[in-house]
Amino acid sequence: MIPVGLVRQTLTNELKNINGSVAVATSGGIDSSVLLMSCLDLGYKPYVLSFKLDNKESSYDFDSAKKLAKKFQLEFVPVLLPSSSEVILEKVIYEIKHFAIKKKTAIECVYPMLFVFDSCEQLGIQNLICGHAADGHYALSKKAMIHYRSTKELYQQFRKAYFKNKNVAQSETLNQIAKEKNIKLYLPYMEQTYFDLFNDLSWFEVNTPRQKELIRRDYPELDVLKLKNHLNLQLGDSFIAETIGAAVLQIVAPQAKSPVTAYNKLWKQYAQA
Repeated sequence: MIPVGLVRQTLTNELKNINGSVAVATSGGIDSSVLLMSCLDLGYKPYVLSFKLDNKESSYDFDSAKKLAKKFQLEFVPVLLPSSSEVILEKVIYEIKHFAIKKKTAIECVYPMLFVFDSCEQLGIQNLICGHAADGHYALSKKAMIHYRSTKELYQQFRKAYFKNKNVAQSETLNQIAKEKNIKLYLPYMEQTYFDLFNDLSWFEVNTPRQKELIRRDYPELDVLKLKNHLNLQLGDSFIAETIGAAVLQIVAPQAKSPVTAYNKLWKQYAQA
């Protein structure tokens, strides 16, 4: 097991040379929350950004992020995602044409981030920190839990395969958006120094007695907030996946049963345009 404090030190080192205004995009979950804490360790006073659909009163993620900002007396920036079917379709087509995004999960995960970057641009925020790809270190997907947690070798095999994908967790796409917006993007969980922390560990060493124990133990001040366990950003009570899928399905393929049919139809129509 790695020494207590090393995870915190590693994340803080990844963020130590930031110049200018900074924001942390957070769902209120543990991965983004500890990045906020590392900013505070460095003396930064970051904005806290979180999103919700404009037709929903709130969501667990949004409320958790707001509580986090309040606890540490930081400015909270709500990012309201358009729920209009026309706007959703426009943005989905933009994602397909501009970034060559094809898969359902990627389309639905990038949608809110487009508006996060817009908010940063409007506020003049120069640096954005995100917790993307953190889950790849913990192997918490259904597939990983079934097939890759039983031995250290299988767990390490999963991690290597996960991060071999250049656009894992839409990281390449996010960097492209950031470049176009002239915003410096920080994805600390994608860095080699963080990856290397887990090289000699088993699944059980990083996930017991609590899920993501390896990171939770280094930020005990967050225990009081009772941060949630793993859940993809577009899922849960945010209804982002359902709203985007239903909007595109209704307009593009109303007779189909799955939004995948609509996404595939748009891909064939616009990917080569």
